[in-house]
Amino acid sequence: MIYDADDPLSALQLALTKLWPQAERVPFHQVMLGEREPREAACEENVKTWVADHPECSAVRGWGSAGTADASGSWIRVVSHWVVGGPDGALYDITPMSEADRRFLRFIRHPGSDANFDLLKNTVVWFSLHQLRSLDGSC
Repeated sequence: MIYDADDPLSALQLALTKLWPQAERVPFHQVMLGEREPREAACEENVKTWVADHPECSAVRGWGSAGTADASGSWIRVVSHWVVGGPDGALYDITPMSEADRRFLRFIRHPGSDANFDLLKNTVVWFSLHQLRSLDGSC
């Protein structure tokens, strides 16, 4: 794949490919948003609601691995995801999801600006582990 630094999606794909080795598991914390539970597939809404009620916390924008394209797991699908930054700096996820999705989920903080994230947050990003090996020089 050829990356175009002037194309925001291409630049994001390259950045996420390089950052993949540092992707982290973010523990799930079951919380209540007022009198309701957080909704599945509504991470932005869930996190914004939590942070509005808990100003000591912050909303952290980023990208979560959401599956692979084939049984070999060589292609990784990444989608936008929001998590909570606690007052101690630790990250936690308040958005419910299936156990299968949770086991696979790894999180990478968005490497660009908030405006850049807003531009790209509805995009699905794919990269291959082969691309990752190419970037670090391994076979």
